[in-house]
Amino acid sequence: MLRRALPQVLALLAVATGCGGPAPAPTRPPVAHQAPPPKPSPPVATAPPPVASAPLPEPAKPETAVASPVIEDSSPPATPPRWVASRDCPLTYDYRASQRTEMPTIGTASGFDTLGQVEATVDLAAPLRVRFKFVWTRRDSVNARGSAKGVRSAENQGEVLLTTDGIRWVEVGVHPPATTLDIERLPRLLPVLPASVAAGAEATWRVPPQVVAAALAFDAQHGHPVATVESAPIKITRWIRVGGELACELEGAWGKEVSGEEGQPGERVLKRTLVRGAARFIVLASGRLLTSEIHQTLDTFSARQGERLATSVRGTDTERHENLSSELRLVKACSGVTMPPLHPPASPEERALMTFMQLREAITHGQRPAIGPRLAPALVAQHGKEALVAALVNYDKRFGAASLGFFGPPRVTPLIDGERIAFTLTGTANDGAAHSGRIGISVIVQHTGDDYWIRSIKATLSTPGGVDVFEMSDQRLFTAETNVLPGFPKKP
Repeated sequence: MLRRALPQVLALLAVATGCGGPAPAPTRPPVAHQAPPPKPSPPVATAPPPVASAPLPEPAKPETAVASPVIEDSSPPATPPRWVASRDCPLTYDYRASQRTEMPTIGTASGFDTLGQVEATVDLAAPLRVRFKFVWTRRDSVNARGSAKGVRSAENQGEVLLTTDGIRWVEVGVHPPATTLDIERLPRLLPVLPASVAAGAEATWRVPPQVVAAALAFDAQHGHPVATVESAPIKITRWIRVGGELACELEGAWGKEVSGEEGQPGERVLKRTLVRGAARFIVLASGRLLTSEIHQTLDTFSARQGERLATSVRGTDTERHENLSSELRLVKACSGVTMPPLHPPASPEERALMTFMQLREAITHGQRPAIGPRLAPALVAQHGKEALVAALVNYDKRFGAASLGFFGPPRVTPLIDGERIAFTLTGTANDGAAHSGRIGISVIVQHTGDDYWIRSIKATLSTPGGVDVFEMSDQRLFTAETNVLPGFPKKP
């Protein structure tokens, strides 16, 4: 009876609500856990059947496989685990978050996957304060027709400061203000540590939110009772050795159901909201988080029934399934055990887009020393590094930040031709006054092995005749005057 796997709970969370594919495969043998409360019977006679949903992402398969560390049972230490902030050893974590929302009664499904990498470094001014910062993130959107992959971006990545007393992490602040919710979710992926080393020793942990803004709006519109879980107990299930290092495994599960009924002349409205969740953590005895996995589901259902019939009135049922999951995995450290990465290396197409985005960010922020290394050696030999850097900076100042494309990762499909990768994006050239024009920006990235450089950029007005606004290529280095923009009076 002992050693029933938490993956069974995680699979139940995905299957019981009919809203999600299999949970990510576990990376260790099954262990004992406290199962969530059994799913209560719905307050209506017949609930609509579940529908197929967009699957949760499968664990990434890196091009170069990294073996998982050997995991063995072990005896507990003499003292309980405590968080430690190591000043001389930055930690790198792979991050993944997924959200799926389905409304079977109207046939809609949507969601997103966020992939990223987080670096944890100790604040030199405060030894017990750690700075968690996203190195890069990628947001993929999902709907009933499939998924649309985003591009890894290092632009405007937020960071969160956490401090610890050895038992729990407390948020100090987010700097700069987060552009996504992902940076705000990070503190919830770190568990509270129990005061004892014994199996079954527990601590109360603040669980992540079960709903997103869209779900709250849906519940408010349909009058669904709110069912949220603020905290849950997590317990030490066993002590293990991971790659030879001592670690404790903590698990927890939670659930809550809220039902309600509204009476109207000749009928009644039955409503139910159900929350279920499970979490698993591995914390090294040295005071580091090794892995964190959290899976939650939110189920809402309502139906109108006649007073004398225990069946739903056709077309009046509403149902929504919400599936949320997050994972954090230590993949790099200066010493000690680490886990295989969650994400494969970036593809050549993605590397090309990242190279252009890094160049654009350097230009936008006036970081001249960071511009030159992004340019192809042959291009530098042709025109000179200083001339190229000056041309790019002047072009940005003359025609605005959008003259190198709109903010955010480009939504384009690069084409590979040998060592060159080409793509075209859109932007706007303007003079800061009343004159502006849409432009097409053609970019060629050259790569040799693991090195990627910008080989050429050409911006052309999207008007009849296609007037060139900027060109940086082997043939020429050219920046037009602002009077080429639409609306300028033409000289006779």
